[in-house]
Amino acid sequence: MGNLLLGIFIGAFLSTAVMLSTFGESLNSPWWAGSAGVVVGTVLAAMFTFIRDALQTKAKANAVATTIYTELVDRVARCCFDYDRPFSQYAFPNPDQTTNRSRMDVTKFRPTDPVAYPSIGANLALLPTRARSHVVQFYSSLDRWRREIDDISQSKKDLYAGTDLVRLQRRLGETLPYAERAIWSLSNAVKDAEAIDKGAFDGIYLTAVDERKRRLTESNLRETLSELCEHAVRSRGLESKR
Repeated sequence: MGNLLLGIFIGAFLSTAVMLSTFGESLNSPWWAGSAGVVVGTVLAAMFTFIRDALQTKAKANAVATTIYTELVDRVARCCFDYDRPFSQYAFPNPDQTTNRSRMDVTKFRPTDPVAYPSIGANLALLPTRARSHVVQFYSSLDRWRREIDDISQSKKDLYAGTDLVRLQRRLGETLPYAERAIWSLSNAVKDAEAIDKGAFDGIYLTAVDERKRRLTESNLRETLSELCEHAVRSRGLESKR
């Protein structure tokens, strides 16, 4: 971007200089020399303003993308962690029918409300075109998952099992394809995307006290997300064919 704008600036400057030199020689009049300085100064000032504004917009777009991406991967890592265990075990065709979960146990899976995403406002337009819709779709699916948990927290039912947990597995599983598309489409606009991925993934999975901890050495966020996404989609497909 910077090289392109610099090229435009140099091209415009040389074109103006050549034009003024040519006309100055042909007209050979004193007033033209003074006017030439005014025209060159005006052109240079306009080009400088254009380049400055374009670079500021680029820097702002990078900052917005990085901020949104950092929060996004944190939420995605948490979805993966919770789907990995316990909710994948309630997937069709062999959902665990032996485990009961209390209302309090279920509500602890409520995702944290986003902070950066709601405040982005009109700056959403600064994100890459495809990333915009994918980020919105992920947060919409995450909100559906959040509302599902909120409904349970407000219910009078104390124990959840069987079809209740299958429904929760399905709802959380629905967030994963959206998460995968959002990460892949936005990561290209973020300079340190892989480092941000690792920070979120390690931060979440280091808390594991079960077999999930193996993923820290055997996998990474995107590989884990892809694996769990396939599991959720396959489970949903089998269930729809019953």
